[in-house]
Amino acid sequence: MGLVKQAGRVTHEIRLYVDGKAQRFPGVKSKTDSRAIETRIKKLIYAKAHFQPVPTEIVAWVRDLPTKQPRLFKRLGECGLVDDSLAGRRRLLDLLYGRYQPRPGFEERAKGLKRNGATLEQARLRVRAACPDLYDVAPGEGGYFQSVVASGNTPAHVVQQVRRIECVLSECEMHYWEDLSAERLKQWLHRQRTTRIDFGVTTSNAHIKVMRAFATWCRAQLKLADAGNPFERLALLNQAVDVRRKRRVPTPEELARIIAAANAGESEHGLTGKDRAMLYRVALGVALRVSECASLTPESFFVTPAGMSVRVLAGYSKHRREDVLPVSTSLEAILTPWLATKPAGER
Repeated sequence: MGLVKQAGRVTHEIRLYVDGKAQRFPGVKSKTDSRAIETRIKKLIYAKAHFQPVPTEIVAWVRDLPTKQPRLFKRLGECGLVDDSLAGRRRLLDLLYGRYQPRPGFEERAKGLKRNGATLEQARLRVRAACPDLYDVAPGEGGYFQSVVASGNTPAHVVQQVRRIECVLSECEMHYWEDLSAERLKQWLHRQRTTRIDFGVTTSNAHIKVMRAFATWCRAQLKLADAGNPFERLALLNQAVDVRRKRRVPTPEELARIIAAANAGESEHGLTGKDRAMLYRVALGVALRVSECASLTPESFFVTPAGMSVRVLAGYSKHRREDVLPVSTSLEAILTPWLATKPAGER
């Protein structure tokens, strides 16, 4: 037992008894450094055998092993000398979602969102993204999820991003920081693009971008300043060569048919046919997005000497600045009497 260097081998091998069984551990090229590793392993064995706490300096050494000497860390784990708690490792899923404490009303809101095939867990995720006031997060317990929420992203964007990350971590078997692998992600994305009709180049690139952002955030949380981003060099693909849906400008006749069909239709999603027709006119006439349209109230529209305008608050605008946009005279003529029938302050 002790330090051995077999003929033809570059590195040393450390042989020690663990629980009465001879075990081998990988050393390094330097005999002095291998001897130091042997001494540290002996301290781990002694602490385990005598049920004593592991010395602080050994704990610090173990916590660097997953990134600096992963083979040795794995071998120590196989021999029962280290575990995740000793190594101070945090699972990537824990880093992704963090921990939270629901407040009164959280579960009721989640049950109300459990529809259209969504599970209760998915509904809870939507509540966490949309209603931060319904739960508490202790200092240091927040995950990447909370970071994306705090950046002012929409709930739908937050949920989409974290679900993409969770899918990659699960499918590529990435459980800890040292498991993050650009090659694994590259191969998995290739399989998705070649086997799924709903997974094109744009979606593939979106997964790469979100994994880059997640890895950057994890690196800061784990204090791995010297570690590179595992996905930094993973190139994005050319989206122009894989257009899944060719877009075009609708004709005036098509737009008129859509509005006429809505105007004559029944109530859908809480909107009457006439209200839906007006929604489409405003969206098409002022070029507003869904969330921007949904934020409007009668007070959002105002008349100036130059004509009617509509104000979109910064919290709903895509570039997070207040927008004031002109309304055409033809739309104003239809919109004015319709607005007069709507209660003040109602979206």
